[in-house]
Amino acid sequence: MHQNINGLFNKIDALQICLLLEDVDVLCLSEHHLRSLQCDMVLLENYTLESFFCRQTQRKGGVGIFVKAGVISMALNVIEFCIEGHCELAAVELKLLRKRMIVITVYRPPSGNINIFFTQMTELLEHIFDTNKFIMITGDFNIDCSEESSIDTKRLIYLMKSFNFYPSIFTYTREFKNSKSIIDNIFTNIPKGEIECFNLVTSLSDHYAQISILRSISPMPDVTKYLYSRSFLPCQVTNFKIALQQEPWSKLYFENYTNIDYLYGFFQSILEKHFLNSFPLKKRNICISKCPSHINISKQTMEIRKQLKHLYIQSKNLDSSHPLRIQYQITKKDFRKMIRIEKNNVFNQKVSNSKNISKTYWEIINSHRNNSKSSNFIDTLQDNNGGITNKPEEIATLFNDHFINITQDMSVSHKAYYSNKGISDSLFMSPTSEAEVIRIINSLKTSNTAGFDGTSTKLLKACSSEMSKPLTYLINKSISTGKFPKQLKKAIVKP
Repeated sequence: MHQNINGLFNKIDALQICLLLEDVDVLCLSEHHLRSLQCDMVLLENYTLESFFCRQTQRKGGVGIFVKAGVISMALNVIEFCIEGHCELAAVELKLLRKRMIVITVYRPPSGNINIFFTQMTELLEHIFDTNKFIMITGDFNIDCSEESSIDTKRLIYLMKSFNFYPSIFTYTREFKNSKSIIDNIFTNIPKGEIECFNLVTSLSDHYAQISILRSISPMPDVTKYLYSRSFLPCQVTNFKIALQQEPWSKLYFENYTNIDYLYGFFQSILEKHFLNSFPLKKRNICISKCPSHINISKQTMEIRKQLKHLYIQSKNLDSSHPLRIQYQITKKDFRKMIRIEKNNVFNQKVSNSKNISKTYWEIINSHRNNSKSSNFIDTLQDNNGGITNKPEEIATLFNDHFINITQDMSVSHKAYYSNKGISDSLFMSPTSEAEVIRIINSLKTSNTAGFDGTSTKLLKACSSEMSKPLTYLINKSISTGKFPKQLKKAIVKP
C-alpha cells in the first residue's frame, strides 16, 4: 500500500487502524514530513520502519517503507540516487515464496527540477534492474498520467517501459477542489495476471492510497524460531526434592576442608547434577503471535470512520467555508479524539488489572518506544578540510583516521590514586541455624526469574527443607573463615 500521508506525526493512530483493517504487508509513505530523529521515534504496532529518507535542510517531504512483522525484508541503500527537493527514495527487498521482490518508494516534489529527477531515476533503474526479480516502483511522482499528451508524462512512461515496467493506476489519485489528477502511481514488471492495483479512500490526506494485491504470490514467512527452555512441572519438582533427600552430602561435611570456594563448588556440582536430571533443556518452537493492539476498534469508532470517509468524498471539491466541509473537519477531529480515548481506556484497564503497577507502566512505555535497529545509513561525512563525501570507503577511512589519531591530541594526563587506608572496625556474626535459613528462604519474593545457576526463588522455596542443612553448613563455614564464595559473586545484569 502506498499513501501520500502529507504529515505522519499526528496521523499515526488513524493510520494504525487502516493497517489493521486492510491487513497490509508493506506500507510505503511519501511526504511524511519527519526528520531522522523523529523517524526513530515513530512506532506502528507490528511494523518495522525498514528504509526511509528524511530531508536535512528543507522542510516536509521524505519517504519511508514499513514492513509487517514476519515478512523477510532487507533495506537497500539508494541514498546515492537521492537529491533533496528533487528525487527522494527509499527501497527494500522482500523474499517471496517464488522469487525476490524490490519495492521502491518515490517522491518528486512539484517544485523540484524534473530533469534532475529523470536523471536520478534512470541511474537508479539501471542500478537495481534485474530480470530475475519482481520490481515495484510506487509513490507520488507529481506527474499527471491522466494527461497523456504531456511531455513529462510521456518521458515517465517511456522511461519505465524501457525497463519493462508498466503503469497500474488509471483512475484519479487526487481529487480536491475540482482538480483531478493521477500523480500517484504504481509501476511494476509483475505479470498483469498476478497483480491487482486500485485506489482506496483512507481520508488520511487529500490523496487516495494505492493498493497492490499479489495473486498466488505471498511473502515468505520468517524462518521458524526456537529456543531451549526448561519446564518445572510438579512431578519434576517432586523428583528433584527426592534426589536431594537421598543425597548424603558426606564429602561436604568433611572437617578438614576449609576452602569455602571448594566446598561451595562441590555443593553446586551436586545441585547442578540433580537439577539437569530433573529439569532437562528442551527445544521449543517460538510461536510468533501478532502484537496486541493498543487501540480497541469499537463499533462507534468504525461508524465514525465510515462517516468520515463518506464526508470526505462529498466535500473534497468544496471550499473550506462550506458547511459540509466544516462538518468533515469536525468529524475528523472527533475520530482522532475517539481513538485517543479508546487507547487510554486500554492502558487504564491494563494498569487496574496489574499486580505489578510499576512493571506495567514500563511495559506501556516500552511498547511506545521504537527499539528496532535503525536501517538508515551514514550517507555523508565531512572531512578535516570541510569537504563532503558520500562514498562508503572514504567514510570508513575518515572514521578510522579519527579514532587512530584522537589520542595524540590529548593534553590532559591523569594520575593514578591509590588508597592504602586500612579497615578501622571489625564485623562479628553469629552462626545461623537450619530454622533461620528456612525462614529467610520462605520470606523471599516468589519469582520464576533465575540467576546464573538456573535456580529461581520459587524452586528454592519448594526445596527449602531439602537444601537447608547443606546451606546452613556453608553459611557457617563462610562466617568462620571470613571468606565469601567466588561463585556467588556472579550476577546476570539486564539493563
